[in-house]
Amino acid sequence: MTCLKNHHKGVAVDVIGRILKYEEAERILKIGADLFITFTCNSKWEEITESLNDGEKPQDRCNVVVRAFKLKVKKFMNLITKEKFFGEPLCYMYSVEW
Repeated sequence: MTCLKNHHKGVAVDVIGRILKYEEAERILKIGADLFITFTCNSKWEEITESLNDGEKPQDRCNVVVRAFKLKVKKFMNLITKEKFFGEPLCYMYSVEW
């Protein structure tokens, strides 16, 4: 594993942490995952459109879009993990790409 030299304290640790998480995910996928779900943001969600002022577009209010997406992901993960919508999970992980 290669760690890139950086000028900001903590960046290398974050890079190594992300690489390790990716490698762990890769191992689990090789064993066999039952579900692989893609969850995307929709700028037409009510939570977003109702928060916009006249003439504003979702890209003008990134804070609203991020907040709505984060809440929906949290609700979805609770549905899967705590409410066991698909049954008892042995393990789970998720990654958010922006």
